[in-house]
Amino acid sequence: MNADLSSSSSIPSTGVNPEQDISRKGNFLMDEGFVYITLGFAVIAAGLIFWMAAIITEKAWPAIQTFGIPFIWSTDWSVPAEKFGALPYIFGTLVTSGIALLLAVPIGISVALITSENFLPQWVRTPLGFIVELIAAIPSVIIGLWGIFVFIPVFLPVQQFLHQTLGWFPLFSSEPPGPGILVAGLILTVMILPTISSISRDVLRSVPVTLRSASMALGATRWETIFRVMLPAAASGIVGASI
Repeated sequence: MNADLSSSSSIPSTGVNPEQDISRKGNFLMDEGFVYITLGFAVIAAGLIFWMAAIITEKAWPAIQTFGIPFIWSTDWSVPAEKFGALPYIFGTLVTSGIALLLAVPIGISVALITSENFLPQWVRTPLGFIVELIAAIPSVIIGLWGIFVFIPVFLPVQQFLHQTLGWFPLFSSEPPGPGILVAGLILTVMILPTISSISRDVLRSVPVTLRSASMALGATRWETIFRVMLPAAASGIVGASI
């Protein structure tokens, strides 16, 4: 009997009471539930993209049946002859988007760096960041109307000057009629610039301080830390903001 008691008393205690065990199981179930919930939202988001693609294909199917795939690369557009091609519109969309990204991405990253780093005093950075957030909240329709009624008339003399001095370049080769690819690209730049700046600033702020400290400890300068550590670490977020 004494041997049994001594052997049983030598068994180490786990130190976990039933209440803690129940709490751990509850946390595990909550974690598992959160994983499945986020997975469900991800599936819904992907499903919405496929659903929109299916709707667009369904609505465009009569045109595809009538004009075929050459409709995409055809440049003809004649209503009496019933010949239609989408290449000029696709080309215009790609060029205006390229101009906007070419201008907005470097400017947006620069603004994000200025508002997230200590290049300026706090009393300047705070209102500047607030202004960027405020402009990013303006609907794109409002910016488009501003571009039509304000920007185009003001920018027309600039277009004429560019045509006279840089007419050898294809972008400025034709007489400016007012609205054009260059103006559309600049207005689109104004539309996307605040969004790129705002999201890029948040992404740069989320870069761990340990990365910056480690780079500085290894002897890197401030700009080397920015270009070789911070920007590569925030590259995915900046690309997402640009897209």
